Amino acid sequence: MTGNGLAKLYDRLTVKERSTALLSAVVRRDEVEKQRLLASAPLEPWRIGHHCGHVRAAWMLTALARHEHLAAVADYWFAMTFALLAESDVVDQALADAGVPGEPARRDDAESGPKEQRDPVAERRRWKAIADVTLFNLKRERDAWGQACERLGIPAEFENEFDGGSFAFGHTLERLEENAPTGDELRSALRELGGDDITPAAADPSGWLKMFEQLAAL
Repeated sequence: MTGNGLAKLYDRLTVKERSTALLSAVVRRDEVEKQRLLASAPLEPWRIGHHCGHVRAAWMLTALARHEHLAAVADYWFAMTFALLAESDVVDQALADAGVPGEPARRDDAESGPKEQRDPVAERRRWKAIADVTLFNLKRERDAWGQACERLGIPAEFENEFDGGSFAFGHTLERLEENAPTGDELRSALRELGGDDITPAAADPSGWLKMFEQLAAL
């Protein structure tokens, strides 16, 4: 929606039309159109309890935190799946090197011609390192989120309202303390792979706290 002609109709948009146009502007990264739609929206007076801004911000922030942590868990298990597949290839290769007969090659594999040489050991180490980095970052973010909740008065159990019943998520969090590598362990693993060294930063809740202030001010 652009042009002077259409601009004159902004104040006549219905709630649904304005919402659709606003969301479309966000998707297009059209900041000018977004501001026009916001500025032309009719205002409606309303009364709310003094706690509503705080509760609304806590709800939105917790939903966002759970979304980010779910994404991290998905990335972790994605990497672990490939690490385990490579582990299986390592075992198959070791058996073949030892002369232990295995399953015959599938017909489609045999007819597909020569394939690029793979190094299952290197693949396993690489995918395991990716999984470790993801789990390390998740542990740090979970610690930061816990500190933010304590300072904002958000009960730790409140995030369970956004659980969704994911077994993998619950299982990962239950074993996060014991499975997440330490900074020294992660640094050593990355150094062995020839990757960049890291300087693990302490958990920092300031990002969550700043976002809460912005949400509460809406």
